[in-house]
Amino acid sequence: MLISKVRKYIADSITSVDSDFRQHRDAFNDENIASTNINKSFHIAYSIPSIASDQATFNNSVTAEIKFFFKGQRDTIETFDNAMDTVSQISMKLASLTNIAAFRSTDMLPIQTCVPVSQVPEQLNNNDNSLIITLSLEMNIVQSSC
Repeated sequence: MLISKVRKYIADSITSVDSDFRQHRDAFNDENIASTNINKSFHIAYSIPSIASDQATFNNSVTAEIKFFFKGQRDTIETFDNAMDTVSQISMKLASLTNIAAFRSTDMLPIQTCVPVSQVPEQLNNNDNSLIITLSLEMNIVQSSC
């Protein structure tokens, strides 16, 4: 249940910044997105590198990697800049304490922090008109064990 709520938080935050984004719903493979759906698609992958607990709570450190796919136009610099700006806006939305508190109050997800770690662009499949931007996040989530 924890990961599905984290996924919902991320997806809702992305689509609140740009409602044209669509989530690629494959647990592992981000390479099988249809070429007709590549623009403004995203894929979320997770790991939980550490879990600490005491008698009352679990403190989960969740690493999320979100790949954003953009189909370029003739002006690749404009595509690149616009895509980087969009992902930066999404990153700020995800890290916003106001956004975290609002989601926590409606969906009972005990996110304490969401910290953007990196935002890395690369061309898509040797096509310099399309790109992937990978956003890495570190999230701290505290759950009651009772």
